[in-house]
Amino acid sequence: MNTWTDRYLAAAMRAVPEQTRDDLGAELRSTIDDAVAARMDGGETQEDAERAVLTELGHPEALAAASVDRPLHLLGPSVYLDWRRVLRMLLVIVLPVAAVGTALVRILVGSSAGEVIGGTLATTITLGVHLLVWTTLLFVVVERSGRGSDGPGWSLETLPEPRPDGGGRSELIASLIFLATAVGAVAWDRFVGFVQIDGAPVPLLSPEPWPVWFLIPPIVLAAAALAVALHRSRGWTRPLAATNTLLSVVVAGAVLTLLADGSLLNTEAFELLAEDADSARTTVVVGAAVGTVAISGWSILDGWRKAQNRTR
Repeated sequence: MNTWTDRYLAAAMRAVPEQTRDDLGAELRSTIDDAVAARMDGGETQEDAERAVLTELGHPEALAAASVDRPLHLLGPSVYLDWRRVLRMLLVIVLPVAAVGTALVRILVGSSAGEVIGGTLATTITLGVHLLVWTTLLFVVVERSGRGSDGPGWSLETLPEPRPDGGGRSELIASLIFLATAVGAVAWDRFVGFVQIDGAPVPLLSPEPWPVWFLIPPIVLAAAALAVALHRSRGWTRPLAATNTLLSVVVAGAVLTLLADGSLLNTEAFELLAEDADSARTTVVVGAAVGTVAISGWSILDGWRKAQNRTR
């Protein structure tokens, strides 16, 4: 027959990695036996002493988590504020762009007002859920790896130096998640399709290996390297602002050139989806060109502004 201690230890060990169960279980059992013996020396019965000791130890899974230094919360205070800041940033930037793009595509294909609204809401909500899940998962990994912990022995001397704008951990994570989202959107367009006909995806970008799939890897790697360098330098500097300017100009120039010669977008998509294919394509090309110039210009000006503020 299992005793209260047997049942308590069995419940506690479920929350412990298998490779440490035997040692931790033996240690806890010894501690419990010693505490029970001490109470019995004081005149308590074995059953009363055992129940009292186990009650004082508290919830078995909480005790096990404390013993192996494993938190029982998903996100702790050391990363919560960064998580909230990054999530807000992504939701404010990515969701409106996705909503406008989805609505524009559905309007061009001649969808009804209800279909435009319903499709846009569905896409936006789905993307928002993905951003929430993957951002949270990333911060869980950061905290479990110990990078989000303030560590023991806190004192004023352990406070970090303030980082200039753009050099913090949250900006780095937001940049990497944004790049991953952009790559995911391109892959979704190619293999799943933001628009489908008879269940088959109709990619809006060119399905050919060139130029989309050859240009994405170097652009993403360069942008990720810039984000990491920005974090390591603890903020914007003039060399980083110059590098950002060069990268923005090269990317914008490539996108505008490909838009102009018609090799970036899938011509067949406009012929299949829109009654007036030429008009629809012109609208999308002009919108994409304006958006590219606006985003690149803002990125360049923002980088130089922050670099100048740091110099001052």
